[in-house]
Amino acid sequence: METKTNYKRTVAGSVGAGVGAIFNGSGRTYYILEHKTNSKYHSAGESQKIIIDQIELGRDSSCQIRYDESFETVSRKHAAIVRDGNNWQLIHLSTSNPTLVNGRPIQGTYYLQSGDEIQLSVNGPRLGFIQPQGKQALTSSIKLTERMNLFRQQALRPYRRAIWALAALLLLVIIGFGAWNYKLQLDNQELRQEMAMYQTKLDSLAVVKQGLLQEEADLNQQLESAPTAKKEEIRQRIVYVRSQLSNVANEASHYQQQLARTRQLAAASGILDDGAGGDDYIGDGGAAVTGGGGDIDYTTGGDGGYGYIDPARRGESSAHIASIGDPDINHNTVGPGTPVSGDAAAQVGAYNDNPTAHGDASGTIRDYYNHIYTLKVRRISCERDGRSLDPGISLTDVVCGTGFVLSNGTFVTARQNIQPWIFFRELGGEWRELMAEYVALGFKVIIEYDAYSTEGTARKFMFNNQDFLVDTSGDVAVETIDIQKDVRVRIKDNGIDIRSSEYKSRTINVYTPRSQCFAILPKKGVSGIPYDAGVSMKSDGGTEVQVAGFKNNPDIHNLDAYISYWKSSTSRTDTHNGTIVLQDHNRNPGYLGSPAFFKEADGAYRVIGVMVGQLGGEDRLVPIARCN
Repeated sequence: METKTNYKRTVAGSVGAGVGAIFNGSGRTYYILEHKTNSKYHSAGESQKIIIDQIELGRDSSCQIRYDESFETVSRKHAAIVRDGNNWQLIHLSTSNPTLVNGRPIQGTYYLQSGDEIQLSVNGPRLGFIQPQGKQALTSSIKLTERMNLFRQQALRPYRRAIWALAALLLLVIIGFGAWNYKLQLDNQELRQEMAMYQTKLDSLAVVKQGLLQEEADLNQQLESAPTAKKEEIRQRIVYVRSQLSNVANEASHYQQQLARTRQLAAASGILDDGAGGDDYIGDGGAAVTGGGGDIDYTTGGDGGYGYIDPARRGESSAHIASIGDPDINHNTVGPGTPVSGDAAAQVGAYNDNPTAHGDASGTIRDYYNHIYTLKVRRISCERDGRSLDPGISLTDVVCGTGFVLSNGTFVTARQNIQPWIFFRELGGEWRELMAEYVALGFKVIIEYDAYSTEGTARKFMFNNQDFLVDTSGDVAVETIDIQKDVRVRIKDNGIDIRSSEYKSRTINVYTPRSQCFAILPKKGVSGIPYDAGVSMKSDGGTEVQVAGFKNNPDIHNLDAYISYWKSSTSRTDTHNGTIVLQDHNRNPGYLGSPAFFKEADGAYRVIGVMVGQLGGEDRLVPIARCN
C-alpha cells in the first residue's frame, strides 16, 4: 500500500529508539535486512538486525545502510525505513532515482511486508525485508552486548560529527573561560574610556554649534540692513555657516550612535545599572544626549530659507544631512536645493537643468537602502507540454545577488540572477548547467523569488523570472550540451514523454560578449532611487563609482547591517558591447545586480549603472540608460 508523507530524521527515531531497545527490549520489535548484492560495506547473504525506529539507505556517510560510490544510481539519501506503530514504512527520498519494491517503483511511502524485496534504483542493489515471528520478533531476544553494538552502529552513526564537535567545543570552552574572564576586565576599562571620549567630543560639538548659531543670527541681522553690494557676500557667508552646521550635525549623530552603542555594551557587561536609559549627559553648550541613544536637536530657526532642517523633516525640504556610515562621504558638500553661489551655484544650476537626471537625489547612499533588495529563491520548477517537475536543484546551491528600484518604478537586476543558465560556461556551477539541460530540452525554467529591502519582511516583492523583460538579441552563440542520465530518469519518473533521439546533441543559446546582461521589471506605484541616464552613457575613464549591495548571506530580519560597498573607477566605455568596464575586480556574486552610484557635481548620488560582474575577464556595468 502506498501513501505520501513528509519525512524528517529525528533524534527520537534513532538515539531515543536505540536506548529503548537496550533497556526495554521486551516491549519492542525489530526486523532484518538481507543483502542480496555485494558492495564495499556488505556481502551478498549478509543480514543486519535493525533495532531503531528510523534508518536511511544511500551513499551518504550518515546512512545506516551505506553503499559505496561505485553504485552511481544510488542517491546520497535514497530511501528511509521508519516505524509506524507495529508497521514499517519504506519512504522514497531520492529526487533523481527510483525506489522499487518487488520490481515496481513506489511514490511517497510504502508499508513493507515480510518477504518484500527492496531495490534502490533500476539495476541497483537489492535487500530482503524480514520480520521475525513470535518471541524472536522482540528485541529482548538479542543479547545485550549485541544490542549495544547495534545501538552504536545504527543510532549514533548519523550524529558522529556532531558528537565529536560537541566534545571539541566543550574542551575549548573550558580552556577559553579563564582567558575570557581576564579579557573582560580589560574590555570594561576600555568601554569606560570610550564613553568618556565620545561624551567629550559631543560636548565640544555642542559648543561649536552654539557659536555657529550665534554667527548665523548675526549675519541674518546684518543682511537686513546691509547695502545691496554687500548682501551677496553675507549670503555666501550664511551658506558657509550652514554647511558647517551640517558637518557638526553629522559628527554629532555619529558620536551619539557610538556612545549609545558603547553604553549598551557597558550595560550588558554590568558596568551600568540601566543599559536602556541611564543618566543624561549635558554638554557645556547645553545640548543633551540621552544615555539610551536619544536625539540631539541641531535645528535652527533661520530666515529666508537658510534655516537648517531637522533630519526628521528631511522629506519636507531639499536641505541635506549626510548620513553616517557611507564610505568616503565629503561632509563639506551642500545638499541639493540648498542656496549656493559662485561656481557651486553654476554647478547646481547645470544639474537642475539636466534633462537626463531623474528623481530627487540625496548626498548619502544610505538614504536609498530601502530601495536596494536582496534576492532569495523560493522555488524552482520546470514546465513542458503542460507538465511540471522539480528539477532536483538544491536551493542552498543557488547563488543570487541584488536588485534595486529606480525612481520611475522599474526594478533592475543582473540577468545572471534571472536566467542563470545562459552563463553556465562563463560562471560555472552544476546547478546552472542543470538548468541549461532542461532549457535545451524545451522546458521553461521558472524561478520564484522573494526580494527583501532593509525594511525586512515589511517590504517584500514576490515575482518569478518569467515576469522580467530581457534582451536576448546578443545571445548568438549556440552551445552543444549533453543531457545527464539523472535528468532523463527524473523526466521519465514524472511521466513526461521525450523520445530518446531528443536527448542527443541538444543546443542552447548562451552568453556572448554582445549579450545584454540586465533584466527589468516594471512596477507601478513604486518609487525608488534617482538615476542619471546621460552620465551613464558618457562615463570616461577615471569616473569613480560606488557599488552597494548584499555581498553576504543576509538575515532578512536585520538587512540594514548587511549592505556593503565596493568602490572602483571606470576604465573605459565598451561601446561595441554596450558596457562600462571597471578598473578593479570583485568576484563576489552578491554584488550581481547592485546599483552603481556616481556623485554629481552638487554632491548628490545617482545611479548610472547596474553591476553585472566579471564577463570576458573584466568587471562591467550596464549603463542605466540601456535599462530603461
